[in-house]
Amino acid sequence: MDQASSSSTSEADSGSSISDEITDTKEISIREKKYFIDYTKIIGSGKDGKVYIATCDNVEYAAKVIKSDTCFKNEKNVCFEYSCLHEIKHESIVKVFGWTEEKNYIIMELIKGQLENNYTEDALRKIFKQIFNVVIFIHHNSLLHGDLHNHNIMIGAEANPVLIDFGRAKWIHRDHGILKNLPKDYDKVTLVKDIKDLKAIFSILLNYLDFQSKATKAFKTWLDVENYVGTLEEIQENL
Repeated sequence: MDQASSSSTSEADSGSSISDEITDTKEISIREKKYFIDYTKIIGSGKDGKVYIATCDNVEYAAKVIKSDTCFKNEKNVCFEYSCLHEIKHESIVKVFGWTEEKNYIIMELIKGQLENNYTEDALRKIFKQIFNVVIFIHHNSLLHGDLHNHNIMIGAEANPVLIDFGRAKWIHRDHGILKNLPKDYDKVTLVKDIKDLKAIFSILLNYLDFQSKATKAFKTWLDVENYVGTLEEIQENL
């Protein structure tokens, strides 16, 4: 995921309510840096808001404007999606640079590449493995993504996949770091959804190429299991 007066808020400050008035550009200040959001350059739209191009010191960023009714906040009044991205850092998770409560802006790195059907077998296997690794990583850190699909996986430098859009993510029992150690009442519904969403992503990617490698056969077997009850680590072993 207005030409108006600039605002300056820290990541934990409280701020004004969201206005519906939008013009072409908007200047905001976060941590003494000025970002200029171009409302004529929309690059994404979803349930939680829209994403626009922003610039700062001649560098482009992605500025997500979150709808007021979907911007959940934590105990420090910080935007939930920002807090997730700020705490969970991984080379395959989009980097976040700041948040301001006025209009609920999140400034993130801009990644322009998308999943396409022009991959070699080796490149596709690499993408498979990296997506698996990052989902396992966030699960092991007690976070569920909740909205995994091919449009939320961008392709960055050197064809590395990057997971974006944590607007539907959920923390689960923050005092437990590993999912296998969680008590029985953790959010199984969202966990199952993450796994099913991964299957859908891999179904799309497998249609891009028809190769008969061991990894592909393992994926196809996994995708054929309707009620998967194993672990992602079991699939990871075949990568």
